[in-house]
Amino acid sequence: MKNTIYAEEVPTDLTGYTLVLPSVSVGNVGQLAVDLLLHNLACIYVGAFSHPSVQAVVGSMPDDSTGVPRLMTAVEAYVCKDKQLFVIQIRSPISPEGRLSLLDDLVAWAAALNTSVTFDL
Repeated sequence: MKNTIYAEEVPTDLTGYTLVLPSVSVGNVGQLAVDLLLHNLACIYVGAFSHPSVQAVVGSMPDDSTGVPRLMTAVEAYVCKDKQLFVIQIRSPISPEGRLSLLDDLVAWAAALNTSVTFDL
């Protein structure tokens, strides 16, 4: 994404992978569904990034299967190689003024990564 700052190395080619990301909304249903995927499929943390439209947040990781304590951030990326899933977790609000900017950047970024399908929970 052009407005993105990466904290770690996020894969640059995800040909054949499905991109999964939550709809941030009332009740956080999409975010909870992504947390279930991350936990049940044992997805591997690959990086974190920020976008001007996403409110910055940091805190202790609520559930980390590695056993190594780490901080979680507002937007994180995970990979499940077995299921060929690239999962984005968004844990903070998106500014109303920046929603379209974030959507434009996500669509362009997914196309550049060669993901086959984008699934929004």
